[in-house]
Amino acid sequence: MFIETPANKNSLANRTLLFGVGINDAPYKTHYIDSNGKKTRCPYYVAWSNMLKRCYCKKSLENNKTYALCFVDEEWHTFSTFKKWMSTQDWKGKYLDKDILERGNKIYSKKSCIFITNKVNTFLAYDLKTRGAYPQGVCFHNQVNKFISRCKVDGVWRSLGCYKTPEEASAAYKQFKSKHILEVAEEYKNEPRLYEALKNHSRMMLL
Repeated sequence: MFIETPANKNSLANRTLLFGVGINDAPYKTHYIDSNGKKTRCPYYVAWSNMLKRCYCKKSLENNKTYALCFVDEEWHTFSTFKKWMSTQDWKGKYLDKDILERGNKIYSKKSCIFITNKVNTFLAYDLKTRGAYPQGVCFHNQVNKFISRCKVDGVWRSLGCYKTPEEASAAYKQFKSKHILEVAEEYKNEPRLYEALKNHSRMMLL
């Protein structure tokens, strides 16, 4: 459990911009070593710094180029502003997401962001690095000389059949994925923004 410990005036004065943009105005130490020798960090600061890192850290961008055009809304450059918003969210055990509510969104802001579970984060992920020459969910099987349609559900690949063309295999994948997203959406009826976003993702799969 993180305990807010007041920071001294010198440490406050010597703080520099995080990744060139972030203003850490927390009146307390955002991390410290506890009595057991374990480094404890403020969960609000962790979420905030990770968000800035994804968008503005050169080394991080070299390893993950999908964030090359992403940026953080200027009001969230200040830690206290981000923390105020995050404290009103259901964030424990969840991940900050910027593009589930608006697919393809590049801006981290109050309007576009939401905290989601690892389950939602995983099954909506699209790994372009491993997609290859065929559409999402499609691969060619040399032994049967056909295209295989498959989808990962709860960490396990589920086969959706063999097809003569990649288009047919892709259609099978989209139908299955769309239905699966709707099933998952039902678990989040008490979270209107996420529920509607998942239903929209389901519809988009069929376009």
